[in-house]
Amino acid sequence: MTCEEIIKKVQNSIILAMPILDASMIQMDTHLRDDLGADSVDKMAILIAIEAQFQISIPVENTISTVEQIVDAIEKMVNTCNTQEAAHAE
Repeated sequence: MTCEEIIKKVQNSIILAMPILDASMIQMDTHLRDDLGADSVDKMAILIAIEAQFQISIPVENTISTVEQIVDAIEKMVNTCNTQEAAHAE
């Protein structure tokens, strides 16, 4: 999965959780609370939407404040999964 695909899915997940937002408001440096007005309930809804979209589990203790942090966490999880899947396939 490319970085662009991840970003697009993250944008879609945030919009699902906070439908009043427009995709143009969601950039890599967007801060969930400061820029989007997301409170703790919104952040939990965003994480749940992202977990469903990517079929991953993000630990609650992860401090995620920006879109970039979300994308980075997903890239690490996806790359780890892809590496493990490739190792099992051999």
